[in-house]
Amino acid sequence: MPTRLFISPHLDDAILSCGGHIAQCQTERDHIIIATVFAGDPSPLAAALPFARYQHTLWGEPVAPMPLRRAEDLAAAAALGVHDVVHLSFADAVYRHLPDGQALYTSDDELFGDLHPADQPLITAIANSLHPLASEADVIYVPLGLGHHVDHQLVALAAARLPTNVERIWYEELPYAEWDSPTTHPSARTKHSHLAEIDESAMMRKLDAMGYYRTQIPVLYRNELAMHRRVRAYAARLAEGGSAPYAERYWLEGVPS
Repeated sequence: MPTRLFISPHLDDAILSCGGHIAQCQTERDHIIIATVFAGDPSPLAAALPFARYQHTLWGEPVAPMPLRRAEDLAAAAALGVHDVVHLSFADAVYRHLPDGQALYTSDDELFGDLHPADQPLITAIANSLHPLASEADVIYVPLGLGHHVDHQLVALAAARLPTNVERIWYEELPYAEWDSPTTHPSARTKHSHLAEIDESAMMRKLDAMGYYRTQIPVLYRNELAMHRRVRAYAARLAEGGSAPYAERYWLEGVPS
């Protein structure tokens, strides 16, 4: 029974992107761990930053945003039968700031742009925090970095520093994969694609789990109906010509054997 570690930048990425595969691995009784990196609580100063407050409005103005998001994540994982969930204490990009209180990222353009120099030490810190989990895993799944979100960039860079004796599989982040083509993405140049076939039961379990991310659905998909349609449509396009109705695409290092 292999141990599969899914590394998620935020409290939704792993299940949005890999939920079908997770569901099918659970059916095979694999040991699944989902570890979210940027799951920590902000300081009072960070929570009051203008860009953070703007994000809170998109999330529905929750009183305690991060505890709520962690609860959503636990419920989503439980819907897939996953109870080994790890929430690391790193703060989301919208909460990170310099010692003088100046925010590192103040707009969507910056959030999906280049890393702020002050974030560079996080790469090593994240890798060190994930190392014990990765060392116990047989396979680790890490984000490809689609969409260029700074938090995804940091996790992808940190994952490159994890133990090399563990099989590493890179996943396409939804919804970014819908428009940021993985086949032309720089991160995929030294990798080859692999389709994980998803049956209808696994797709329904994935969508059910995604439905628990109530704060994020309006931001990512507008509403739950649109989410169902888009996720099914993308997975069906990937599966064209295969034996299953849906698929998720993963990327393996090196050239096909």
